[in-house]
Amino acid sequence: LTTLAFFFSSSLPFQLTQHCVLAHAQMATTLKQSAAPSSLQSAGVIPDVLDSFSPDIQIRVAYNNLLVTPGATLVPVQAVHMPTVTLEGSQPGRLYTLVMSDPDAPSPEHPTHREWLHWIVTDIPGGAKDISEGTQVAAYMPPTPPKGTHRYVFTVMEQPGGDSRTLRPPMQRGGFRTRAFVKEGGMDVVGATFFYAAHQNK
Repeated sequence: LTTLAFFFSSSLPFQLTQHCVLAHAQMATTLKQSAAPSSLQSAGVIPDVLDSFSPDIQIRVAYNNLLVTPGATLVPVQAVHMPTVTLEGSQPGRLYTLVMSDPDAPSPEHPTHREWLHWIVTDIPGGAKDISEGTQVAAYMPPTPPKGTHRYVFTVMEQPGGDSRTLRPPMQRGGFRTRAFVKEGGMDVVGATFFYAAHQNK
């Protein structure tokens, strides 16, 4: 499956680079970043990725100075580098896990690799400045949709009893299941958000 990251360099076409600069300048933002359950349902994130839940955490995702509002559409090159993610409303003394996944791999019409895992960070302390204070279990893989427009879902779970997670990276990224991951870890989903990104020719 050719969903491994394309690494963009100085050979990036000038027009695409110019488009990204304009997008950074024009993107409107809000501080409330987690998607409401109704938005997740409208986009099919519930039930494709998650069951219904009551959100307690606001997820703030920023790619450089670009804040990602729920359901926003990004150019894949805007999300090449690992974002800064903060969990607003997280509680000191508690630990959290973040998962980023793509339920539309390799294409929305035929998501035979649902979900494709893009990132796992565990043991994020409540009240932390951002999730970099946690432990990266699966390295960040940027969006590289091979066909169509994909959803990229960030899910935050509270770890049971403040226990730390001793996890190994999954053997493969394709076929990951956020819902199963939550259940197996005895965790509770406390927040989620998502954005769209479409395939682009290089």
